[in-house]
Amino acid sequence: MKQEFLDYVQDMLESAQKGQAFAQGMSETDFQNDEKTQYAIVRALDIL
Repeated sequence: MKQEFLDYVQDMLESAQKGQAFAQGMSETDFQNDEKTQYAIVRALDIL
């Protein structure tokens, strides 16, 4: 059971890192105009 918990935590960490990487270097306006990035980040947040 402990390993299963650690797997969930690892998935959460990876999703948070991916979400951050997806938006890195983007302005707020760029983000607002990029539906694919918005979708990717929402998906990453779903995992959290």
